[in-house]
Amino acid sequence: MSYISTLQGELEFSDTLSLLQAVQYLHKGKWANKMTIDIPDGQIIPKGEVATINIPVRTYRNLGRNLEEIANLADDGYVVGTSTEVNWHGFIITPKEGHVQFDLEKWITDNKDKLDADKQRPHKEEYDTESKWFEAYSDWQTTYEMEFRSAVTPSPA
Repeated sequence: MSYISTLQGELEFSDTLSLLQAVQYLHKGKWANKMTIDIPDGQIIPKGEVATINIPVRTYRNLGRNLEEIANLADDGYVVGTSTEVNWHGFIITPKEGHVQFDLEKWITDNKDKLDADKQRPHKEEYDTESKWFEAYSDWQTTYEMEFRSAVTPSPA
């Protein structure tokens, strides 16, 4: 069964072997061509420097459920994600703190005063067709998924 999630982030590696293992894993899952991999000065990471795998904001199939394996190889960084698979949730994965998951309905309620968006959740009875309701509901989810990713993404150091 597939797991679809919207992800964004960057993972930093100071060890060439760990970076190569992460890149090999990304190639095996056919995700590597969707990312940029920045290695200072060639293929070997110089002592005291880091290489970065940048994960641009987009929807990925199955990468969200396999990120911890890659994050465990990294020294620093984060990946933030959202998904409607099984239940509507968001998460952040870091090499230092692992995987932290959020129920997005609860997160919206808990953070309502801090959010830019002020959209009310659409209810089926407010629409004359299910397709119009679903379109409004999907827009509402997308708005708050963007709010979540923005709020929990670490600020650059």
